[in-house]
Amino acid sequence: MVVWESAGSSGGDTSSYSVQGQRYAAGGGALGGEFQLNTYTTSNQTRASVASDAEGDFVVVWQSLGSSGGDTSASSVHGQRYAAGGAALGGQFQVNTYTTNDQRYPSVASGAEGDFVVVWQSIGSSGSDTSGASIQGQRFAAGGAALGGQFQVNTYTTNSVSSPSVASDAEGDFVVVWQGLGSSGSDTSGYSVQGQRYAAGGAPLGGQFQINTFTSSLQSDPAVASDADGDFVVVWRSEGSSGGDSSYDSIQGQRFRVTGDLQGKVFFDANANGLQNVGEPGIPGVTVELFDDTFALRRTVVTDGLGEYHLRPKEGNWILRFVAPTAWFTTSDVGGNDTVDSDADPTSGETPPFSVTINVLDTTIDAGFVVFPLLVDGFETNNTSRWSATVP
Repeated sequence: MVVWESAGSSGGDTSSYSVQGQRYAAGGGALGGEFQLNTYTTSNQTRASVASDAEGDFVVVWQSLGSSGGDTSASSVHGQRYAAGGAALGGQFQVNTYTTNDQRYPSVASGAEGDFVVVWQSIGSSGSDTSGASIQGQRFAAGGAALGGQFQVNTYTTNSVSSPSVASDAEGDFVVVWQGLGSSGSDTSGYSVQGQRYAAGGAPLGGQFQINTFTSSLQSDPAVASDADGDFVVVWRSEGSSGGDSSYDSIQGQRFRVTGDLQGKVFFDANANGLQNVGEPGIPGVTVELFDDTFALRRTVVTDGLGEYHLRPKEGNWILRFVAPTAWFTTSDVGGNDTVDSDADPTSGETPPFSVTINVLDTTIDAGFVVFPLLVDGFETNNTSRWSATVP
């Protein structure tokens, strides 16, 4: 889905600027025709931003001079939800609830399930920032209902901030970046690029942080993108360069990792001693579930042909549950060597809580089965004498 501001309209907006859109298939072919997104057509509709969930449903936000809602002070932020096929879901809605002065430059991001978050620059603030301009945000459920109230993103409140951009991972955790005059970090030269991470429920993850390390002259106009696991990259315009570009402006970037790596194995414990012995094969097709420290299910994977699983959870505390087929788990925590034992509780299949560190690989969390189901002539059997395996 591509959206833009248009001086004129393919629809009924003859005021000045409208917001237009066009859907495309994955191969690049246009799906249907260009269409107008805004239904409020008084004065200018500009600065469009779009985000899609995993099913292709999408939401568009833009800056409106005037409002179909309650904001009549100046510019406001508006949105419209759409089904993947292009049909509007509900009507145009006003995003901002703080309505004093201008609300402008919106950016939107969506999680895989369709919950979305909108951020924008506000001249003023619903929070504590009285310096001039602030970065504001509002979370929404997939169905369009506001989740909580409007909130202030920036905690450094000296001087002006602007040009926000937001990105979400598959679970709805999101990161906001913006340019700030001054910095909560080390950049005192002029504009710097700042960021703040959030959990899907809206709680800040850590504090505001400075993104740029090259601090000569101005760093501005950032954009951010996230992968499904939450690792993200920020790019921005720099007057000067940390590299070889000395012409004037350059494009700078910084990658960020917030995840660690888990790699483990589900194995057949043929001699039932609770350990992975040489020649004991991995078991493919076993479901592995990842739970956070509130025991909310966050990820599900299936072991590969070698019986191995791979996960990239964020830094923090987690629990794995191995979902057994018709089988029994072997004894856990045998022998004091965590690299070769089984870590699944024999009854529940769950591990004790463990911590994940950013950019660290943990290969110690495994699960062993002492009986594994076989299909013989279409019937399942747990007779270990029927087990047959080969090690690559």
